[in-house]
Amino acid sequence: MYQWNLNIQRQVFESTTLTVGYVGSRGVHLYAARDVNPVMPTVVNGVQIFGVPRGATPGIVGNPRLNPASAALSSEAPVADSNYHSLQVGVNRRFSHGVQSQLSYTWSKCMDNASGTYGLEGGIPWSYPLNSSFDHGQCLFDRPQVFRLSGVYALPFNQNILVKGWQMSGGSSRRPARPGTS
Repeated sequence: MYQWNLNIQRQVFESTTLTVGYVGSRGVHLYAARDVNPVMPTVVNGVQIFGVPRGATPGIVGNPRLNPASAALSSEAPVADSNYHSLQVGVNRRFSHGVQSQLSYTWSKCMDNASGTYGLEGGIPWSYPLNSSFDHGQCLFDRPQVFRLSGVYALPFNQNILVKGWQMSGGSSRRPARPGTS
């Protein structure tokens, strides 16, 4: 895994700082599930076909496998990759006058071809094991936008030994819905 970042921070008020940063990463040789005995496609008019309709009965008859004497053979191998890029903005108000707060926003994109693989435990195999580009797309865990707000308030009961030093805190996180989802 290669990781990099560049951050710029500026004090905007007496106890408040603004941070703007770029964060990126690249994963190589990640484990991916794949069938090492895939169904072999036939090409019809320049289109790969992996099976044909059964005829009178419902269903599809699959093409023969690479080794027709064997069935599917699932395997995991370090053949996948990933990349992540994000813009991160944060405003932090240091503890002052009994209040501390933080606001952050992340705009990002994660792309890979192995989100369905769960390490060496298997997962969703590649659609076509001879060409990983068929499965290259947004990571299953991609969150393009994340907004977070949190704060701490020191209760002003300094005279009462039972509640002296107590604080209240809270936070909220929001991910805007992707277009076309609810």
